[in-house]
Amino acid sequence: IIGSSEFIPYLIKDKTKILSEFIRYILLTRDFLDISKFLRSGKSQSHPRIHIKDLLAIKIPLPDLKIQQKIVSEIQQREEKSNQYKEKIKKLREEIDKLIYQILSS
Repeated sequence: IIGSSEFIPYLIKDKTKILSEFIRYILLTRDFLDISKFLRSGKSQSHPRIHIKDLLAIKIPLPDLKIQQKIVSEIQQREEKSNQYKEKIKKLREEIDKLIYQILSS
């Protein structure tokens, strides 16, 4: 995770060329996070930083807007499914905990 006490906003000059959600997903990819480890600075491993010049120098691919939308839509659908599965798992864990509690308290 890239951490900092400061926030560096990415300002989109021409919103007809790139979707902010696309940028967000690019910056959260495993590849980006793995590469960002090499750009980290600072003394603390628990609070890594990337110098602003390095962060702003990162080149982000710019596919056609329709392709970006398709990518964003696909990721959002997968995230929604993932969240549904997480909710099911949470409910099942609660049921398991209740059963264990009943068994142990009887």
